[in-house]
Amino acid sequence: MARHERAQRVEWLARRLALHYDRGMPETPLPPAMTKRRKAAFAALTVALAFLTLEAVLALSGAEFGWEIDAPLAREQLRGQLGKSPMWSDEDLLSADFSIYEDDRTLLWRIRPGLDAELRNFLLPADLRAGKTFRLNTNAGGFRGPEAAPGEGRSLVLCLGGSGTFGWGLDEGEAWPERLLEALERGKPGAFSVSNMAQPGYSSRQGLALWEERGRAASPAWVILEFGFNDGVRAPVSDRQALASRMGPAGFARHALSRTRTYRLARWLALRAKPRPVPKAGDLAPRVSPESYRENLEALVRSCRSAGAKPVLLGMRNKYPDEAAALARGLEIPLVNADAIAAEALRNLQAGSGDPAWREAVAKAFPREALEERPSWWVDADVAHYNRFVHELVARELARILLKEAQ
Repeated sequence: MARHERAQRVEWLARRLALHYDRGMPETPLPPAMTKRRKAAFAALTVALAFLTLEAVLALSGAEFGWEIDAPLAREQLRGQLGKSPMWSDEDLLSADFSIYEDDRTLLWRIRPGLDAELRNFLLPADLRAGKTFRLNTNAGGFRGPEAAPGEGRSLVLCLGGSGTFGWGLDEGEAWPERLLEALERGKPGAFSVSNMAQPGYSSRQGLALWEERGRAASPAWVILEFGFNDGVRAPVSDRQALASRMGPAGFARHALSRTRTYRLARWLALRAKPRPVPKAGDLAPRVSPESYRENLEALVRSCRSAGAKPVLLGMRNKYPDEAAALARGLEIPLVNADAIAAEALRNLQAGSGDPAWREAVAKAFPREALEERPSWWVDADVAHYNRFVHELVARELARILLKEAQ
């Protein structure tokens, strides 16, 4: 009986507790579920904090991962040459130092400002490369030599072009723009200043963009245009396609990310985990077609004239010489053919004549076997650029034209 009474008491107590909670103890509400927008914001904040933390760590460590991650077009151009030339090995091309460049959204790439570097010239064959380096200094704009400014009482000569005008493989003061200033000073002291605004690898499309962005504002009296070699170089995409990919929100975001070490690390890891296949010959096309090359040059010439500058064309390793010559005739502008100047000098040197200092310098730089196998080493600094002696001759011819027009 006692057990039955205890069971009744437990049942009564349970009913009282249930009644108590039903009447006097409201249920504790559950926290509201996060909306999709809040979840997305929280996830974005988490990613951003992780990104900033990694970026800070990489910045403090000084880690870098190569310009080929920032602007891969030029590297892909080199990759397109793999297995196609006995002049250099595939390893030479892929080990080229791109750390002197930085990504540029509207120009594709440019040389970093404030450089003071000693560079190995990967465009020399491996057996001739030992000990051959050149010094590179850049100003605040990322160009060689002084900033573009007319100077008091001086007419500014602005030089636009690719690595031939930039002076790749040559030490400071040896490229034709620097030699041009000395020649002009001899002819008419204090009348001219010269600014070298060339960039290695630039096509006429990039040159047009650079002129509009930076060159026009310098108010030059003369503009010397040297384009044509890089235009005809074959690459996986054309310059027009490459530049189009940089436009719009997606292009802006990619460019902004490329400025960070974290993004470059991610690309670096991705490329090493799954390297891109070497471009096949059928997948390559000229960076700039002959028609577009002429259109770009014509636009440059007309824009220079509208800015009050006199244009001069310079052909240097030009892959489109006929287009340049036709444009020069049609628009009545001077054309200096550096390739013809170099060819004449080579004939004289091979015949045993020519500048003795030139002959002596080349004989010291290249062994006799190399000169016999490839006579063009008399005029070449590497497989794509002329030596300082050709640059001197080009500067003299340009100075002659400018001094004649200035009379």
